[in-house]
This record gives sequence, C-alpha cells and structure tokens, in this order.
Amino acid sequence: MFKSFIITAVRNLLRNKTFSFIHIAGLTVGITCLIFIMRYVSYEQSFDKFPLEAKRTFRVTGSDYAQTPVPLCGSMKEFFPEIRQTLRINKLPRKLLSCGEKKFYEEGIILADPSIFDMFSYKLSKGDERTALDGPNSIVLTARMAKKYFGDENPLGKILTMDGWLEFQVSGVLKDAPQNSHLRFDFLCPLSRAKEIYSSPDFFDNYMNTFVFSYFSIEKSADVSSIKNRMEQFEKYYAAKMFFPFSLKFSLQPLTSIHLYSNLGGELEPNGDIKYVYIFLSVAVLILLIACINYVNLSSARYMTRIKEVGIRKVVGATRIQLAFQFIGEAFIVSFIAALLSLILVRLLTPFMTSFFGNEEALRSTSGSVLAYLGIITLLLGFLAGVFPALFISKFQAIRILNKAILFRESRINLRRLLVMFQFSISTALILLTIVINNQLSFIQNKNLGFSKEQVVVIPVEEGEVRQQHRALKNELLKDPSILSASFSSAIPGSVKWVTSFHWEDQKSQNDNTLNFIASDHDFLKTYKIQLASGRDFSEGFTSDEKRGYIINRAALERFGWKSPLGRRLELASRPEGRVVGVVKDFHFKSLYSKIEPLCIFIDPGAAGYLSVRIKTGDIHSVLSYMERTWKKFSSGRPFEYYFFDDYLSRLYGKEQNTGKLFVCFSAIAIFIACLGVFGLVAFTAEKRRKEIGIRKVLGASTFSIVKLLSGEFMLLIIAAAIIGCPVSYYFAQKWLNNFAYHVNITPWIFLAVILIVALMVLSTILAIAIKAANADAARNLRYE
Repeated sequence: MFKSFIITAVRNLLRNKTFSFIHIAGLTVGITCLIFIMRYVSYEQSFDKFPLEAKRTFRVTGSDYAQTPVPLCGSMKEFFPEIRQTLRINKLPRKLLSCGEKKFYEEGIILADPSIFDMFSYKLSKGDERTALDGPNSIVLTARMAKKYFGDENPLGKILTMDGWLEFQVSGVLKDAPQNSHLRFDFLCPLSRAKEIYSSPDFFDNYMNTFVFSYFSIEKSADVSSIKNRMEQFEKYYAAKMFFPFSLKFSLQPLTSIHLYSNLGGELEPNGDIKYVYIFLSVAVLILLIACINYVNLSSARYMTRIKEVGIRKVVGATRIQLAFQFIGEAFIVSFIAALLSLILVRLLTPFMTSFFGNEEALRSTSGSVLAYLGIITLLLGFLAGVFPALFISKFQAIRILNKAILFRESRINLRRLLVMFQFSISTALILLTIVINNQLSFIQNKNLGFSKEQVVVIPVEEGEVRQQHRALKNELLKDPSILSASFSSAIPGSVKWVTSFHWEDQKSQNDNTLNFIASDHDFLKTYKIQLASGRDFSEGFTSDEKRGYIINRAALERFGWKSPLGRRLELASRPEGRVVGVVKDFHFKSLYSKIEPLCIFIDPGAAGYLSVRIKTGDIHSVLSYMERTWKKFSSGRPFEYYFFDDYLSRLYGKEQNTGKLFVCFSAIAIFIACLGVFGLVAFTAEKRRKEIGIRKVLGASTFSIVKLLSGEFMLLIIAAAIIGCPVSYYFAQKWLNNFAYHVNITPWIFLAVILIVALMVLSTILAIAIKAANADAARNLRYE
C-alpha cells in the first residue's frame, strides 16, 4: 500500500508539472532563507556561553562607556564579600611586534589579570594556565599567531619585541579562542606591564583612570540582585576615595548579554544587536509563511479537481484513512523534496550570502537546533498542505462525488482570497522597509558631516620614532606640491571615543563632568576643512596655544552657557588651565547614531594615533609612493600602512549596508514567491473557467474584458494588502530610523511607490496567463469535455 501511495504521488507531481514546480520552488526558497537566518540567529545567541561559570559572571560598566576605572575591581571586592574573583582587561592600540626579521602590526593584543583563564575557561595547548601570566614579561599567543611568527618550532621561551623596545617571552600557546565571544584577541600579556606600556606610574592608583574592562564572578550561593540593590551605596563608597567629588554611576551586565544587548562607547569589539536578530528572524518567518500560504492555497485549489478521483477510489474500496494518508503523503513528499533542495542551495549560496551577513563563521556553522527546526518545519508543511483534502474531501460519499452533488461554500474561496491578501501585505511591508533603509543609507553617504572626507589619506601612527619626529616628518611630506596639508591627531572624525574630566569657568554643577576631546597639532581643522564659527585656529605664532589654547564646538558652547566664549577659562584633567581661542561649527566626530556632543580640541601631537594627509586630485599613485619613501626615512623599518578616509567612513555603517542588501534580497524573494502563488492561482482559475471564457468570447467579449475578468479580483486584493501592509511597515521603519540621531523622513511618495511596485509585479504575472486564456480558441474551450 505504501508503494502505491508513492507511485500515485509521483504520477500526480509529473502530471501537473507547472503546479509541482510552483510548490517546490516556493518552499525551497522559503526554507533556504530560513536556514540561513536560523544559522545567523543561532550563532548570535551563542556568544559568551562557553565559560563554565558564564551564568555567574558579570561586567561592570559606566553609564555611557564600557570601560571603568582601574581600581574599581579592588574596591568592589572589598565592598561585596559575595564576589569570588575579579578580572581587569585592557585592549592595546595597534602595536608593532617583531621576531627576528618578521615584523607585523597587530591589533588583537590585550593586557589582563591571571584570573582570565579561570573566568573564561581558556585552555593552553602549550604551557600552564596557572603560571602563564605570572612573570611581567610573559606573553601568551594563539596557535595561529604561534604559526605566523615561529612556524613549526616550539614557541615557548621565544622572544617577541613590541614597538622595538619592550621584550616579552612566550609562556603559553592558547587553543584558538572561540569566535563567538565579545572578547577576541591574539596576544595576552599581564596587566602589570601597563605602567611601562602607557608610561603611567599611577596607572593602578588613579581613580579616574578609565582604561580597563572590569568583570567579576560571584559565589554559587550568592544572588546578583543583592549586589545590584547595593550599587548606589557602593558608588558613594567609591566616590569618597576620589580626589574630586564626581557623580558616578555603574551598571552590571551578565556576560552572556554583552554581545546582543550592550552598545556602549569604547566596546572591545563591535557588538551585535538584538534588534537585528529579531528583524531577520521575523523576515525569515514571514517569507516561509508566504511560501506556506502558496502551498496551502494551490494545493487546496488543485485538490478540488481531484474530487472525481476520490469518488472512484471510494467505489473500489478505499477507506477515508487511506485517502487521508494518500493526500498527506503527497504533501510530505513535496516538503521533503523542497527541504533537500534547500540544503543543496544553502551549500552553494553560503559564500555569496556571507557578504550580506558580514560573518562567514555564522553561516558556516549548522547547529543541531537548526537541523531540528528544519525537520519540524518540513513535517509541519507537509501536514498543513495535506490536512485539508485529507479531512474535508475524503469525508464525502462516493455517490455524491460522482453525481457532482458537492458544492463548495463561498467562505472557502474567501479564505483563499484572504490568504493571498495577507501574502501581499507582507511583501508590501518588506518593500517599504527596504526603500526606507536604502534611503537612510543614501542619506548617510551624502549628508554634510561638517568636514571634507574626500582626498584624505590616513596613516595609523604608533609610539616610536614617528611620534618623536612628527614635525620633521610632516615638513618633509609638505615638500611635495601634491600634498596640501597634514595633521597628527589622537582621533579622526568618526573615531572619537576618548573623554576627559574637566572644569569650566562659571561652572554651576559637578554632574556630568566629562568632555570628548581630540589632541592634535596646529593643522587639524585645515586638513579636514572644519569651519570656524568664531575666533581663530591654532597658530604657531601664538606660543601659548600649545599648552593653554582650546577650541570648542558649538555644542560645548551651549552646554557651558557662554555667550562670549573667547578667552574663557577651561581646565582639562592632566593639563594646565587654558583659554578658549576659537569655536568651530558642529561636525559629526562620532557616527550618525549619536547627536553631536560637546567637544574640545587642544594641541598635543605627541599623543597622535593618526597622521591625516590631504592630497590633490590627480596621480594618487605617485603621491602615495612619495609618502611611503618619506615614511621609511623616519619609521626605522615600520611598515607603511594607510587607508582613505572616505572608505573608513563607509565601513562605519557596514552593518546597515549589509542590512540594506539583505532586505533587497529578501523583499525580492518574498515578491517572487508571492507572484508564483498568484501565477498558480490565476492559471488554475483560467483553467477552471475555460468554458465560461469560451462562451464570453462567442458572445463578443474582447481580449481586454477577459483579462479584466481574470485580473480585476487580484488587483483589488493587492490594493487591500497595501492598505494593511503600509501602516505596519511604517511603524517598524520609524522605530529603526529612531536609532539614528539624524535620519530621513518617511513621505507619502514612498507609500505610492511601494503600491505601484507591487501592482506592476503582480499585474505582469497575471497578464501572462490572462492574455493567453483570452486568446485561446473558443470552440476548443467549449468542447473540452
């Protein structure tokens, strides 16, 4: 009997090739999308769950920044006896590491307390975790870095030199750390070395020194809510130790929530965002829902044509249960074929989809849960598509079926219409979201940011000869007539993340005493073409500028409440009191997610992390060659690395650009699947109404009237779908736009464009069949039986 079911199912699939293709294609595309997104979601939710004590581990943060003062962990251990151990981590800026002739710039270097091995459950393939960070000169590196610097040799005991003068001895090789962690690194050094690296004798004692990420784990019997309830008391306890009375706020984050729920300033790595997880998951479910609606709609419609087959089977002895198994079995076969094809598609498309999701690791990992969901969905799809004929058609008596005494209620046809309308409501919403996202990305790319981003080459600068000879290097570069200006600075627009404590003239409150800053030389404003609102730029003609000159932006001016800012006193931490010499027009020194905040610029080229060079348009290759030759004169063998500033700004919004691409892709898929469904339903309707169309043609109906007859109902459904889908998508689009401090507005023209796009796509699908049906030979249609 089972063999008979299979043979009959295959025959039906081959007999109705068009509808079989629509069934399988729609489900295959829907399941493929679901697998990709489930892989992504599964990966994002797996972050930081590998440590053995992950559920009892927490990070302490400030109100706006992830970094906290260095002495904080010690104070917390004193105040909260339920804390088992603490951990401080500092991430170093890019450093030059060398071993013999091998020299590489490395960014994945962290300093940490020895407790990192216990708290994060890291294991060494070579060396001992208990003693790996005991020596001040110790360094632990990943297996990949060991291979890079030492090849197949045993790296233990070998020497790595940092920036040409700081020596470290390899004490351990880490099994490559999991990628699904907010803490990623290639080199691990003891935090005790920070005094030397930062040339800061009071690194561990300065209560305002916010250079570390602070973690703690609690005892098994402890309750973290008790710590949260006493945080306000602790903040007063900590503030009492400080030299200046500041208002401090600390927050606790579970380790497992950092990646998706934390987007503070100064994070170790760019984190994920739970909103995007929900968005992509919703899109996957909606696309699969469209495919399911197609499947159920077309299946139920096609099964109406098999009513005579059911009657004959009943006459020859088939029971209702056997008929039910027949229909459900056919649906399961279609679902199974679609699932197999989707697995093949996933394998083929993974390299391509990686560029959309921006994470190869996420898409290449298939967890057991993803495969389990795939199995459940395959079974569920088969059941939903087969249950209608199994329970409804099979219940009728054979004599009624063969005498054509069965009439199907209008309510079942209305249900089919509602499902079609729901499909296109989803498609309309996705298209509107796609248009809004791409408009916002275009807005970001073209917005006046308050500075000039073109024709600027940025060279990262580390400690060493380049900083010490910054003036000579700059003067040498300016000898080339193609170089218009150059500036050393601690940050470039878009990368400002450091703040400092400060006091200003006529200050009335001690709260929120932090200020964004850029330390630069005299030509920062000139190089980035930042405009002055009042006062003057820094000048070498004013010797006081180097120690006591400050330039602020208009946002700072508003915060200070000054009407006449020039000459006003301002004092920053670790700097002498100075005076404001100029005010610049507000410019976006952070991303467009943030409103423009108060900013102070002062001269300190020795703190430079970047060399920005503005060049003329023309022969860029020859200018870069000159810059490289000049760099080598002053860098003592340091590699010359650079990037263009406008490329850097584009990368700032990589997540949004990937989201825009994904929505274009998913919207196209949703429309494709929905149009497949409409194609199938119109084809079925045209087939079912062949005699009616023939009679109308004989009575003189034109091709246009026949097309109108077949397409009119669907076009009304599309308009109704747009009316439902547009308000829903407007709500979610506006929520997404609110993440940006500066964004586009959603205008009525967008809604009209969406309705027009959907209507044109559906109409083109319908016309292909409607015109064919209208032009068919009427005589042949009238004698089709």
